[in-house]
Amino acid sequence: MYATLTKLNDSGYCRIWTRLSLIALLSVFGALFVSPAAAAGRVIWKKTTIEEHTKKEAWYLELEVHLPRAPDVGQKGMKFEFTQISEFERSLVDGKEEPQLMTTPLSNQQALIESQLVGFMDPGSGVIQNRTHFSFKVTRAHGYRAGQYKVKIKDSDSGSAIGVETTLTFKGENPVVDRRSIVFTGTPKKKDEATSDSSSSGKTITDLNAPDEPEPASSPSRSEEGPAPEAQGEAPPSVDERPGGGCHYGAHDQGSWAWAMLVGLLGLVLVVRKRAD
Repeated sequence: MYATLTKLNDSGYCRIWTRLSLIALLSVFGALFVSPAAAAGRVIWKKTTIEEHTKKEAWYLELEVHLPRAPDVGQKGMKFEFTQISEFERSLVDGKEEPQLMTTPLSNQQALIESQLVGFMDPGSGVIQNRTHFSFKVTRAHGYRAGQYKVKIKDSDSGSAIGVETTLTFKGENPVVDRRSIVFTGTPKKKDEATSDSSSSGKTITDLNAPDEPEPASSPSRSEEGPAPEAQGEAPPSVDERPGGGCHYGAHDQGSWAWAMLVGLLGLVLVVRKRAD
């Protein structure tokens, strides 16, 4: 009997400990998941699809921020992180005259961060509240384009998230992108032109391949030396009219002098023999 009661008591204690363990685990999970959500507060966007203000090239955003408790100061710094996930592309394609609108998915885009001071003080009573209505704008000058964005809001001081991530759609017209295929068109050349071009090109190649040769010195032309004396009406003077009597020493003159000397010697010999006789 005692052994039976002992077994019953042991089984009862086991059940109690099992239930207590389950309750403790549920409490821990509740503290991990429920408390941060409550501490982060919530954000209510007035519109998640915003039209672009074309003149200012901007999108105006309006939202309500609800915190778990009122902040210590009237203005709280917050960071709005915009990560683009798609773009509304306007493209020129083959066969279409007008730009075609298509949604292009994007990935691994760098977030655009907007730092804002959000006021929680009621201007009428001067009391700091835990909720506020806030509005601001984003512009194309800061890198925004028409498309879809994932938006996260964080506390600038602690870095904790405020509310949950939200998808916003920025409506508008992006610059047109030309995606048409490139076609090379032109009029064919005539056959004779093609032949002349090929011959000229062949000549050029031959000239380039030929070794460099020194250019012969160009003798001055007749036109560079001046007109001929005959052309000017002045004939060159004859040999007899030139200064010096026209004497010229050459091979013919040497022969004449030799004969004269020989004749003179013969005459001198004759004279001497005649005197001797």
